[in-house]
Amino acid sequence: MKRHLEPLAIAATTMQEGACRLDQVLITFGTLYQFFSQLSDPIEQPICEAVLRSIETRWSKADQDVFIAAVILNPFLKLSPFRGLSSIFSQMAINDLISRLWARFYP
Repeated sequence: MKRHLEPLAIAATTMQEGACRLDQVLITFGTLYQFFSQLSDPIEQPICEAVLRSIETRWSKADQDVFIAAVILNPFLKLSPFRGLSSIFSQMAINDLISRLWARFYP
């Protein structure tokens, strides 16, 4: 039980901080998703599936562009969390993402 609750408690604590940033939220979701995806014990499968489904539901309802841009614009992270997804995060796709957000924030 501790193995499953500890990462969730850390994530909850991180995201409830008053100074929590959008990039931290996305990195926390990604870390949780990766952790629960790698658990392979058959007994843990229902728990893992429930947590992964919950993360996917929350992510699908989120304004994904803003979170992704927050990570990309973080000078310490940039594109490093998206390594391996270079086909999705090409220079043109990033420019398009930032342009869309700029047009939304400054009509």
